[in-house]
Amino acid sequence: NKMIKKNKKMKSSLSSLKGRSISRIKLDMIQNVLSKTDGKFLIMVIDDSAAKILSSFLSMSELRNLGILSVERLLTNHEPYPQYHALYLISPTVESCSKIVEDFANEKKPMYSRAHIFFTHRITDEIFDTLIERPLVRRVPTCKELNLSYMIRDKNLYDFNFKSNMKIFSSMIKKDDKNLYITQVMEKLLTICAVMQQFPNIQYQKSSSVCSKLADILNLELKKLFKNKGRQGILLITDRTLDPASPLLHDYNYGTMVHDLFPFVNKNEINDDEVKGKLDDSDELWELYKDKHLVKVFEQLSEDFDDFMKSDLGKVGKTDNLNNFEDMESCLKNMTGYKEKNRLFSLHLKLAEKVNAKYKELNLNSILDLEQDIVSGVDETGHVISPKEIFKKFSKNGSTPKLVRAEPKNTGVSLPQRTFSMSKSKLAPSSSSIWST
Repeated sequence: NKMIKKNKKMKSSLSSLKGRSISRIKLDMIQNVLSKTDGKFLIMVIDDSAAKILSSFLSMSELRNLGILSVERLLTNHEPYPQYHALYLISPTVESCSKIVEDFANEKKPMYSRAHIFFTHRITDEIFDTLIERPLVRRVPTCKELNLSYMIRDKNLYDFNFKSNMKIFSSMIKKDDKNLYITQVMEKLLTICAVMQQFPNIQYQKSSSVCSKLADILNLELKKLFKNKGRQGILLITDRTLDPASPLLHDYNYGTMVHDLFPFVNKNEINDDEVKGKLDDSDELWELYKDKHLVKVFEQLSEDFDDFMKSDLGKVGKTDNLNNFEDMESCLKNMTGYKEKNRLFSLHLKLAEKVNAKYKELNLNSILDLEQDIVSGVDETGHVISPKEIFKKFSKNGSTPKLVRAEPKNTGVSLPQRTFSMSKSKLAPSSSSIWST
């Protein structure tokens, strides 16, 4: 049973965008390079963009367990390790490529023994040419496009980390700047389709010139990438004008409320005075409850805990039925599982209790009603509500409700890697097949 559950979990993780992306980092990049280093550790060198991407998938301790001795920042003064191979993960920019060239400018005293270079997405001919410098070329056994140009927020929720995107809808923006932004989004979407190995049918918001342009250029690039593959799935491209209301509404799911109401450290560790714990995909109860509405979670949590206590695993802590060595041995085998499950239930029972208390303390129900009034323009009886009436609700009882931060909702939608030969030529493929999976 344990083996079946483990296989199901592995299969499930590899079907998600996060699982496939982590597999690409581990197998296609790190293990691939380690196989060329005679078992030595690697020095990973990353630029700022790659650092944000990588940290959304793996922690420092996980990287060390994979064979990374140290992680260095490319754009700052980083330590030389001339006896080790360096694994560079960078965005394909002139600045980052120039820095790699500087690391190997001194042919007698290079920063690292070898340079294995991976780009987050496609590199242009012009930028690639900046890498063609004699001291560097001799020390580059690997040069590939990893095609991983997005941050992960959940199993199938990605983020391009773009700021102030609303300016592209302004009539004041220059055409070249607008086209550059659309191209950047296209390149990132292309890497997602590649990781998921999906050649999707594209549907887009016809009234939006940005969506229309993005759909056109993305479709052209997907056709080049998946030449002989049939289409599957649907990629929806819309802009905020299709749904202006959602930013005004809070998500009252368990996971969102926990993130809104409690302090966190290291992205997924809750750091409250009374409740502390790590909330990620290693916590099966968190995975089960986080996307469900608070009311459903309160009901299901109690039922699941009762079922657990009635189960064989729940009876492990009780020793009155241990009549022989066989029972004792079975008890010991299950003890670890019992403690872990008991810890998880204890954490989430406390957490659910505190969420419920804070919900009442902050009078969040009034905020929920207020948000619905603003978005729909009518109250719960169907009466059309005026702006003056809405402002009255804000100042009810002489105080303003305490608003909390809204969590983004799941939007999810996955380029094989190009390998380059470091020769004085334009993006020369190192084998007959440029695209590999």
